[in-house]
Amino acid sequence: MAEPHPTGPGGPGRVHVHDANNTKDVPWYIPIIPALMSPPLIDLLENYAGMPPSEQEAHLYRIRDLAWEVFPMPSVGLFWWLVLGLSTHPHYRQLIELMKSPPTDPSHPRKFLDLGACLGQDSRKLIHDGIPSSSVYASDIFPGYESVGHALFNDAPTTHGHFIAADIFDSSRSSPLVRSRGTWDAISIFMFLHMFSREDLLLAIRQVLLLLSAEPGSMIIGAQTSSTEDHEEVLSTPFLKEGVVRKVFRPSKETFKQMWQEAALDMGIGVKVWAEYRPRWELGETEVEQNYSESHAMVAKDEEQRGKQRRMFFTVERL
Repeated sequence: MAEPHPTGPGGPGRVHVHDANNTKDVPWYIPIIPALMSPPLIDLLENYAGMPPSEQEAHLYRIRDLAWEVFPMPSVGLFWWLVLGLSTHPHYRQLIELMKSPPTDPSHPRKFLDLGACLGQDSRKLIHDGIPSSSVYASDIFPGYESVGHALFNDAPTTHGHFIAADIFDSSRSSPLVRSRGTWDAISIFMFLHMFSREDLLLAIRQVLLLLSAEPGSMIIGAQTSSTEDHEEVLSTPFLKEGVVRKVFRPSKETFKQMWQEAALDMGIGVKVWAEYRPRWELGETEVEQNYSESHAMVAKDEEQRGKQRRMFFTVERL
């Protein structure tokens, strides 16, 4: 759940790592852990990471500060990495079933990739829900998140070597993602694609499609901030340093589906695309999410724009 997820050269449609505002004097660096300590999270920390509930809160404060030092994302400051968003997706059980199904080639076990993984919380939940750790990989542009994820979940011995530090926009042959093209049975993209301009979103879609296995039924699963009507939003202070301005694209679900379908058609790939809004109140918006909405209001300054903002869940399935 990397949001924002800076990457690549700092062009008008991408947030560059050096553009970030790293001060803690921002609305999204909150002083207390909010009501995100859900039963699934407590269970994950206790029964996967081996941490008693009485020790969890202090541990999470320490981890938040370690992650902030790697990169000061609003989602880090707001503890949104506690949400375990992938497991809330309507097609999560389909993902589990796919990853547990026998591979076409027994010599090549199923493989799952979490793009924009942040601390790898979704991949750990997947492992905890029965998928072998040997099949689960996470990727982020910030290499430092690997060690922070290990510190969070106390699992370096079992997940070491399964973090891919890479930029989705890097098409060079030296990129580990490029070298893995066509090998992933399932790819997760949570709170990642909405940080790009329209042009870079299209490019990212093509890059992700290249990663996906050609086997029918292989899938891309995710969620992102969207809108009931297409529009651009301008990122500036306090999200970015003083004087830095970037534009990001908020597509409607219809436009988003069309972008995947047209990219796949152009690449000669058959896909089925599903996308639906989940209004924040239907998700049981908590106090921290309300605070996060307020911080987003600094981006979507127009009241009408804010009223059209939605969380969009989506799935792209290979035919």
